Amino acid sequence: MGRTLFQYLFKDLVRIFLFSAVVLAGIMSFGGLLRPMTLYSLDALQVGEMWLYLMPAMMSYSLPIAAVFATSMVYGRLSADNELTGCRSAGIGYASICSPAIALGIFSAILSLLFLGFVVPFFSLQAQKVIFANAAQLVASDIERTHSFTPPSQGGRNAPTIFARRAVIPPTSGRGGEQVVILEQPTVLTYAKDAQDPSLQVPRVFFLASKATLYIRQNDEGEVQIWGVLEDASRFTRALVSRSQGGIGYQAIGPINMPSPLEQNVKFMDIRRLKELAADPEKSGRIRSAMREFIEQEQGTRILQGIVKAATGSPEGFVFNTGEQGENPQLIAPGASVRKEGSGDRKDGSGLLLTAGKEPIRILRKRGGGRTYEAKAASLHADIDNAAGVADVTVELRDVGIPDPGGRIDRKSEVQIYSIPMSDEIRVLQKRNLSDYLHEEKPSAEPERKLMRQTIIARNEVLAEMHARASFGVSCLVLVLVGAVLGMQFRSGDFLTAFSVSVIPAIITITLVVAGTQSARDVSDRTLQNPIWLGLTLIWLGNAIAAVLALELYNRIRKT
Repeated sequence: MGRTLFQYLFKDLVRIFLFSAVVLAGIMSFGGLLRPMTLYSLDALQVGEMWLYLMPAMMSYSLPIAAVFATSMVYGRLSADNELTGCRSAGIGYASICSPAIALGIFSAILSLLFLGFVVPFFSLQAQKVIFANAAQLVASDIERTHSFTPPSQGGRNAPTIFARRAVIPPTSGRGGEQVVILEQPTVLTYAKDAQDPSLQVPRVFFLASKATLYIRQNDEGEVQIWGVLEDASRFTRALVSRSQGGIGYQAIGPINMPSPLEQNVKFMDIRRLKELAADPEKSGRIRSAMREFIEQEQGTRILQGIVKAATGSPEGFVFNTGEQGENPQLIAPGASVRKEGSGDRKDGSGLLLTAGKEPIRILRKRGGGRTYEAKAASLHADIDNAAGVADVTVELRDVGIPDPGGRIDRKSEVQIYSIPMSDEIRVLQKRNLSDYLHEEKPSAEPERKLMRQTIIARNEVLAEMHARASFGVSCLVLVLVGAVLGMQFRSGDFLTAFSVSVIPAIITITLVVAGTQSARDVSDRTLQNPIWLGLTLIWLGNAIAAVLALELYNRIRKT
């Protein structure tokens, strides 16, 4: 092909390619703004920032469609105007005629890979930070719409739910990088796992107040931290516990950490970060969260084992050292049998069940003149707070009798919660890493299986994301070839024909990339079957289909 003809075709291809890419990116960017605008009440400046940050991402996603559209339109017009026949009459082969399209495909593929590898993750994260930078408005909007706000949980611990009648953002909010929200008549609920079904969360402690001031700050990594002060507060629990109840004046809440999108979402990571996680998956936010939950469960199990050993083997039983003067309840269970709570009791098997022998299980309390609780069984569970260095032990007594001068009081259940300090031996477990736990290929114990599943998902997410970005870039080159031969085949250069011809292979390719990425994360709880090969096959299948289609159409054109 001569230089003049190459420049003629390539110039047309680039012009239509850039125009369609910009138009598609603009339309998709405005579509991407709808949800943040409706949910987070962004102001005009923030909407402009979000649109600018979304444009690079949408530009990358529009490149394959723009490339196949440009080539199908240019080569369709070339064929419809009989210019293709003239080129063939001059002895120019189809391979030479397609060379401008190949050049465009190589250019768009390199551009796509650079954008997806470095530019898109950065700008997508900046767009996310715009939303989190408006965290005060996010909290206020939730309160105004639903009168409640529940921050995302992190590390297996459940964040409290905040209810309020009204939320107000003062004019001084945002100064010094700290946002402020004032709540009227707030109620704060903290939760604990249900004694019978750990998948359920039941309210545990209630804080009532006339006013609350929440302070919100975002660090450089995008993590949002919320803490606050309740005024004229009162504290109540759903069960009789060792802590104080009633009016307490001022009460601090938090800090509540909302996890960073940089740690939790691989789409916000550039290719260097993905390669780092591929080499060391333990740095993944998902694995760290799973490790925190797993370690807390092991800490709880060891604490319960120590309590049960003392309660069943010592005449004085186990003394709950709550730190409150005159109140150190004793759990005494001589001769009681012990077992883990399984599917009939605690589904995660993290609790312990004591069943009374010849003598009942007793809890002796000294406060209020003293009281003894006698039960036929006791369910124990521990919630760990490593930040405070304490464990909240929930003791559910079943078939309870309470001796009383006025007559014995019988109850079906009695729940009591005690906060006890953790020993150094228990706290040091925080420093353990993934290799300390996962030694088997498919562990049998439920906690290890859950940790293994999260590890597989974290690894697959990174690998699938890397392949998806590479496949997306390669699709620009493959779809360009498809567009060129489709344009020659249909011999039409109008807009509608080019669009209808080009959009189908592009959508199929993109859909398979997305489906493969999702399939790689779908790890079975029961079998722990790793679906990574299915995911990678789907990710590259679209390109394979497009390449076969392009080759078949090219052979047909050559024979005509």
